[in-house]
Amino acid sequence: MKEERIKKKLSLSQMEKETKIKKEFIELIEKGDWTSLPEYPVTQGFVKTIAKKLDIPEESATAFLRRDYPFEERKLPVNPKPDLNLKQSISPKVLTIALSVFAILCVLGYLIYQYLLYIAPPKLEVTQPPNVTEVSENEIQVSGETDSDATLTVNNQQILVSETGEFSDKISVGKDTKNLVFVARSRYGKETVVVREIVLKLP
Repeated sequence: MKEERIKKKLSLSQMEKETKIKKEFIELIEKGDWTSLPEYPVTQGFVKTIAKKLDIPEESATAFLRRDYPFEERKLPVNPKPDLNLKQSISPKVLTIALSVFAILCVLGYLIYQYLLYIAPPKLEVTQPPNVTEVSENEIQVSGETDSDATLTVNNQQILVSETGEFSDKISVGKDTKNLVFVARSRYGKETVVVREIVLKLP
């Protein structure tokens, strides 16, 4: 390499500029001072870059490098530390702990969800009738939405709730009826109440 560099009239500084390799490393490679150079993979990269610049076949340059490089004196680690850490991080013990924590979190999440269901009253939206409604018949249309598992009564009359939580029905009213009291009750006994005022104008 040194001979080819001199033939091409290239100084170490020029080689440094052309190859982006420090001239100190280039000089060490030319001297064969392998112990002062970085590890073999890095040095091999330097040699290939320099060989390409000097029009030397890469195969020949790397062949000379393998012949002269003191592998026994500079043994490369078989398994670098990052791989060992990765292997350790997924050991059976760590995996067991992770699965146990995940299972505990799932159980806690389920318990919290059930607790929230227990303390939360069901939703209840009444679309019919609107508040302060004039009624001229003995029946009035009621409709709206609640929880699908809730039971619903209007003035103590049972109303059927669909699987989607919707309800629609007619209930009977009398001359003394002034309010419609909607009561949605969850399976945990929590209630939501909505009151609609009506004005009877029976003939």
